[in-house]
Amino acid sequence: EHDFLGPIPMRKALAESINLATIRMVRRIGVGNVISFGRRLGITTPLNHDLSLALGSSGVRPIELTAAYSIIANRGIREPVYSISRVVNFRKTTVFEHIPSPTKVYDPAYDYMLTSMLQSVISEGTGRDALVLPRLLAGKTGTTNDFKDAWFIGFSPDIAVG
Repeated sequence: EHDFLGPIPMRKALAESINLATIRMVRRIGVGNVISFGRRLGITTPLNHDLSLALGSSGVRPIELTAAYSIIANRGIREPVYSISRVVNFRKTTVFEHIPSPTKVYDPAYDYMLTSMLQSVISEGTGRDALVLPRLLAGKTGTTNDFKDAWFIGFSPDIAVG
């Protein structure tokens, strides 16, 4: 970030990955509150208890981030990630079936604004490459300081990928 833009809407800050706005938001909300919300989203990775958290300094595993974004896609409801939905024996009798245990993480009233801001990342920001996909998507890009690593977590109403 070489040019100071002054106050900007959070939508633009997220779309263009303007880190200063994110740092200010975390400072205003409180690092402890951000970490607490991350835990509610299922993040178990140890998190830095300082403003660098706003920059992604804690190295959260992609599976945890993708699961957290799936909660946004699911209107604030967490469905724990699982890999086996059902096991059937040779008699075609079900011997195991995964029973979903959804948990409300946050009020879905917040979901519209959050999803809309993350759609801006794709429609007008750093995630424009995802516009080639034939569906409405939302998501967030990220890079390391030296651009050695780049990532994208995205979602639509029926899928979250990272």
